[in-house]
Amino acid sequence: MSRFKKFIVEVHRRSIWHVLAIYLGGAWLGYEAIQSLTEGLGLPEWFPGLAVVLFIIGLPIVLATAFIHEGGPTLRTSESAATEPASVERETPEVPATGREPAASAVGPAPAIQDRAGLARLLTWRNALGAGVLVFAIWGAIAASWMLMTVPGLVVRAEAADFFDAEGRVVVAEFENETDQPALALAIRQAIITDLHQSEYVNVVESFELDEVLKRMRLADTTHLDADVAVEAARRQGYPAVVAGEVATLGTGYQLTARIIEAATGEVAVRLRETAADGSEVIPAVERLARLARRHLGESLTSLQSSQPLPSVTTSSLEALELYARAGAHANRGDFESAIPLVQQAVEVDTAFAAAYRALAIWLTNSGNPVAAQPNIDRAYRFAERLLPRERYFTAASYHSYRGRFDSAAHYHGLVLDRSPNHRGAVNNLGDLYERMARYEDALGLYRRSVEIGPSSTGYLNVASAARTLGKHELADSALASMLESYPGVWHTWSTQLSNAYYARDFERAEQIATDMAMHQDPWPRSFGRYSLASLRAMHGQVGASLALADTSVEFARESGSETFEYSILRLVTYAALAAGTPER
Repeated sequence: MSRFKKFIVEVHRRSIWHVLAIYLGGAWLGYEAIQSLTEGLGLPEWFPGLAVVLFIIGLPIVLATAFIHEGGPTLRTSESAATEPASVERETPEVPATGREPAASAVGPAPAIQDRAGLARLLTWRNALGAGVLVFAIWGAIAASWMLMTVPGLVVRAEAADFFDAEGRVVVAEFENETDQPALALAIRQAIITDLHQSEYVNVVESFELDEVLKRMRLADTTHLDADVAVEAARRQGYPAVVAGEVATLGTGYQLTARIIEAATGEVAVRLRETAADGSEVIPAVERLARLARRHLGESLTSLQSSQPLPSVTTSSLEALELYARAGAHANRGDFESAIPLVQQAVEVDTAFAAAYRALAIWLTNSGNPVAAQPNIDRAYRFAERLLPRERYFTAASYHSYRGRFDSAAHYHGLVLDRSPNHRGAVNNLGDLYERMARYEDALGLYRRSVEIGPSSTGYLNVASAARTLGKHELADSALASMLESYPGVWHTWSTQLSNAYYARDFERAEQIATDMAMHQDPWPRSFGRYSLASLRAMHGQVGASLALADTSVEFARESGSETFEYSILRLVTYAALAAGTPER
């Protein structure tokens, strides 16, 4: 008989098929239990797979144990020989002619027999059962660690509080409907929202809050809030997560799927699925799905970084809004040279971006280019009617301010502050208007309040300017020191220190600051430094030196791309040339 046939005969004789059937049945029941635990506790999707691997590893061990302990023709020991039936004839060795009997063998049982006897002692049902219990105890310990520990990116706690703080919000998008029941997806979304509201950790963004965001996106309030629209709305507002999903027919029942999306990247962080056997099972399935979402909002999304909200301004383009936000970050540090190109890109992307035109006008003015600022504020005002009230008031205030109608501009800033009393921009801008109207004490109070609301380089500069005008030099020095500490390396801190030196009539100090700027490696501060030196030379009657420095200042202004600064320089050249008796210059 062939070896294969002998093996089949032995397998059948030892009932290994029975052992295999029992093992596979138990493994299937165990897998179903683990699958239910995974879904119920919100465990990672790879946990059932880990259990399958353990079942596969255990299968050959169980089969080997069954094979060994059923016995076999090659597993013969002295004990089994003693129990053989007496009727079996034994072959007697032939005695040699010498009459001696063969010498007894000094060697014990054959090595193969010893090995199998050792396996029989190792592969016992007790050992197999104990090993199985140990392995699945380890699996349970891993599951418990996943739920209880808080190692970032590996294992996390189940509470959503680890991810959602007091400001944390989630946007629930409208579910896509792939069934023949039009209202089913809407009902599922509302059920998800209702269930999420039961959590003390997960805060859902209300529909009325999204309406204002949609208006700023230039979308109707009837717009279908699909996953893409929801993600952009969340990104604009700084909400960290979006829940989106679908409902589809599955045989006679339904399949519900959900995705938890990281708003900052648009990447899907978690995928969830539940099934309903029929219409009566849909609500329980939704409850299970929402429970999983709540679990994962505290578990799988802890690696998401809370994103800062984008500016609340009206534009149909997220790209333009992000450019505007980046430009604003530079402007807050006083880096208008970096801010201006970014906001110029923003208005190229959205040519009706009123807030960006307004910001461009202000930053051009702050960088010494009021001539180029005027057409941009006009463009902002042209699109003011499409804006929400607060933006419209801001734009109107800037428009009237650029035309010298300070009372009208102050009125519109007051309307902004009626709605948002702590709006830093409105507070600071109203202070600027009061300073222009020679209301210096009122201006200083507003400037100091703006810095308390939110520090910025411009705020500190304005405090220093108003304080210096009022002769409060100690306060001015303190504001400048705070600015230099918070915003090191900002070139226009030099220009402010220069102005302060003028106020104090410390022309030696002014000369030193202007000289340092004139030697800077970047062309823009170098141009401003030479312009300042030219002014100082003109003050001392050194007209020739003033003209020479002004000429080089123009060259560096062109090199830096700040052509509009040339107007200020050329005005200086004009005065110096007239004073020198050379009007042709």
